[in-house]
Amino acid sequence: MIGVIGGMGPLATADYLNKVIAQTPAEDDADHVPMLISDRLLLPAIAAVKAGRIAQSGPLALEVLRGLSRRGATHIVLACTELPIALAGMEASLPVVCIDTTLALAKATVAYWRTAQLIG
Repeated sequence: MIGVIGGMGPLATADYLNKVIAQTPAEDDADHVPMLISDRLLLPAIAAVKAGRIAQSGPLALEVLRGLSRRGATHIVLACTELPIALAGMEASLPVVCIDTTLALAKATVAYWRTAQLIG
């Protein structure tokens, strides 16, 4: 089960969910990626990062991760750019494997650039 800690609010989270659905080769509903989503509970942690209160944001974010883990998530997509900042240095405390979307995007950007350099 994949947990998703969404972006800023329900529209950003719904957009991400729709993109996952569109990328999933599914012949019926059972073929889709099972996901748990949390977008609203994270707002205090995001606000703390934006206010520069990083030490306060980590425990707030960690509690949301633990909640998704208790509900069955084995991996969690950090779909909000503030989350890696909030959770930095807390890796040993994370209850599940977390996927840092900013890191994944950075790696994809470099890979795309390298491919474009080879072609162009």
